[in-house]
Amino acid sequence: MNSTPLAPILTPHGHLVLRESSDALTLEPGLARRLLDSFARGSGHGLLQLGAEEVGTVLPPVFSYWREFGTRYVTLLCTLPTAGGDRPRAVVPTPPDAELDRLALAAPPMEGAEYLTPAVLHALWKSKFLKLNQLIHLFRQET
Repeated sequence: MNSTPLAPILTPHGHLVLRESSDALTLEPGLARRLLDSFARGSGHGLLQLGAEEVGTVLPPVFSYWREFGTRYVTLLCTLPTAGGDRPRAVVPTPPDAELDRLALAAPPMEGAEYLTPAVLHALWKSKFLKLNQLIHLFRQET
């Protein structure tokens, strides 16, 4: 795959998507493919990819911002107490409103930044919860 300049873009409806952008930096082809595949499945999958699988990857600032958001979720998930071996749902608490305010204000320049609010971050957090539980369900079906 020839790599194309890609950027995460926040839509007016609060969805985080990955699109070609002439203003974006070109990503390494393998990274671009992983991110395109993840974001094609939805914002939650893309954020989980960034927060769980791309932790050590060198990324442009706008991707790093979203990776930090995804990593925060994964970190909280990994520190949840276990109530036995078989937990049907992982309930990761949403960050406090003050933290979401700070995150919204700390966003780097990006297309759709005008739509970034604490409420949008809250919705994106919940989308990760939903996607994670779908993945857990699929994993359990395969085992």
